[in-house]
Amino acid sequence: MISTNKKAMANCCIKGLVKVEGVNTVTHPRKSHLWLQGEIAENIYFIESGFVDVYTVCASGEEKLIGLFGPGNAIGLSATLNKTNYPAFCRAQTKVTAIKIPYYQTIQKLTSQTLKNTEQCFRRLLVEHQNILFDKIQTVSSGPLEERLNTFFKSLVERFGTYSDNNTYFIALPLTKTQIAKYIDVRVETMIRHFSQNKGKNHIMFKSDGMIVHNDFLN
Repeated sequence: MISTNKKAMANCCIKGLVKVEGVNTVTHPRKSHLWLQGEIAENIYFIESGFVDVYTVCASGEEKLIGLFGPGNAIGLSATLNKTNYPAFCRAQTKVTAIKIPYYQTIQKLTSQTLKNTEQCFRRLLVEHQNILFDKIQTVSSGPLEERLNTFFKSLVERFGTYSDNNTYFIALPLTKTQIAKYIDVRVETMIRHFSQNKGKNHIMFKSDGMIVHNDFLN
């Protein structure tokens, strides 16, 4: 992940682009799509609040979750910068507010210094985006189910967790067991059975507005 200082600089740079004509703050309701797979990639989105998932659909109709992104993350970077099509769907998991940046239209309107700063900013965000996708690879290759869950929740807590006094973290992302199973690449039945067998431990609790993770599970 990029450092806190560099992330703050990137956030400031992105939010400064709102003053540029054509750059807008948009809101997407839960379960709506920011883009569809195969659409021409013209916009980068900087998430201010809420969460999205990026996924593809197999020939069988089954969804494969590729990545989860939330506040402070930029999405649509690679496809837009490379002038290709979006390789996957992007869907709001919660209500999402984001800065929508039509990249190539925007950079034509910037001064040379602002353009230089903006390009540096997007390079940093692209590195972070790639690191998040690398985390997904680490998760699915980390071993048995318990180890995959541990790696998965450590990453989410690091990125989005809020610490509570009762030795727990709250993640304001209301995922289901089925969604987590698809993300860490295990059978849904295996995931449900695991949580059923470990029900008394209460290391992970699922709420309507997010998930609570006990710190003991992360150690």
